Amino acid sequence: MLSFRLQALVDLYPSSAPTFADIGSDHAYLPLALFREKKAERGFCVENKLGPYQRSKKAIEESIYSSCCTLYFGDGLKPLQEKVDVLILAGMGGKLIRSILEKEKEKLLQIPYLLLDIHGEEAALFPFLGEMCFFPKEEKALYERGIYYHPLLLEKGSSPYQYSEEDILFNPLNRFQKEEAWKLMMKKKISSLTHLLEGDLPSPIKEKYKNEKKKWEAAIDENESFVTKTR
Repeated sequence: MLSFRLQALVDLYPSSAPTFADIGSDHAYLPLALFREKKAERGFCVENKLGPYQRSKKAIEESIYSSCCTLYFGDGLKPLQEKVDVLILAGMGGKLIRSILEKEKEKLLQIPYLLLDIHGEEAALFPFLGEMCFFPKEEKALYERGIYYHPLLLEKGSSPYQYSEEDILFNPLNRFQKEEAWKLMMKKKISSLTHLLEGDLPSPIKEKYKNEKKKWEAAIDENESFVTKTR
């Protein structure tokens, strides 16, 4: 059975996008699910570590979709020569995703969609995505095994997109959609800051946490108002 996180990525996969590249496929669970659910017709997987490469190779060869999927051993987008509709990078931090994309900017310019599962360090990634004209199209919020995830589909626009500080901190679309998982994540962060403020901290650090807590509390209040106004 596919994990909730990977299923969310499958659900976000855009229609009319027959080809994809999955960077860091590991067990190839996601590519095979995309074929199984008839979301895509052709896929290319890239792995740079021998163990995950061998696991992906075995999974693909033992499936009925082996003729639909090509597996490369190499780093990032470098082995990829084919043009694809969707580039998938899941389970990586923002710094690593940015590093992979920056190394092959020319290839990135030809890709209409990014499907991302960012594990922290969003501040290092979103400004670059905006510079490359990728804007948020659809986002989900979920918890799995106690960990918060926000899978995100981005589409390439015709001009740079400006991500705000709030987009980076509170998720670009989830902060308006207010799914239950997002609200829980916000409450946990506020609770964590409250706990820190109960400790014996130097004044400058205490003031920093106070301001941060106010910012997170205000984000919930602002988005409560936003949702009410747009209904």
